[in-house]
Amino acid sequence: LRRRTDFAAKERSFPRSEWSGPGGALPPRHSWGSLSDVSALPAFARLNGNGGASAPSGRKPMLELLDVDVFRSSEEDPIFQAYEHPSLAPQHFRGRGDNRFFLVVNWIIGQHQQVVLAALNPPPEGAGPKESAEWQMWNRFLAQPPTARWRRLRVSAACFEGPYIVNELLRPLKPTHIGRYLPSCSEGQGYLEVTINLTSSDMRRLRVVFQHSYHLIVNGLAYYLCGDAPGEPVERLMFAHYCSFLDVQRLRQV
Repeated sequence: LRRRTDFAAKERSFPRSEWSGPGGALPPRHSWGSLSDVSALPAFARLNGNGGASAPSGRKPMLELLDVDVFRSSEEDPIFQAYEHPSLAPQHFRGRGDNRFFLVVNWIIGQHQQVVLAALNPPPEGAGPKESAEWQMWNRFLAQPPTARWRRLRVSAACFEGPYIVNELLRPLKPTHIGRYLPSCSEGQGYLEVTINLTSSDMRRLRVVFQHSYHLIVNGLAYYLCGDAPGEPVERLMFAHYCSFLDVQRLRQV
């Protein structure tokens, strides 16, 4: 039987921190946080000559980042339904009364997993055209079949601090659509979970970095929703996060 741990153990062993972003002091070791400055991460629109930053100054991301969890599981029997798991963030926040729509991104990396949770705020009453348009963009995304969704969902990565060899292993640093990783998904009332199992040969280098060098690096991931209809932005930042000098030996078993 897989060992169960409560979510409070995660909050103690892998806490949230604050960081102003690249260019200043580094964030606390073995912590995670929301990345407000994504200018150091490559964005699809910028690489394709379609304009400037994806998150204009003063404009919040589409979703609120609630949690980044990294833990040890079983390589032979990983957790594929993170939303339903009683020791993970989605049920923790549901238990606290958060009824917003949840997006769960479940990365399976050998014997480790990274589960990211973000929530969508519905437009308030009397919302302006931009807020209403983004809500419609999101709902249209959810109504599409998975193959179309994954072409619209993109992830961008960067290594902000780390040895030269790690930076080389993580190249090329360019955004790519989630479909490249052959994800699976589960969904229900009020949530969508995307699961990415990094088992292909071209993903082995990421597994090596994670298992042996993560305690040496500060890295960031940004998630974008790309428009594919008239009037939609080329891309819109959903949320971004960082992990700082993560010590895999300190991670809990779930």
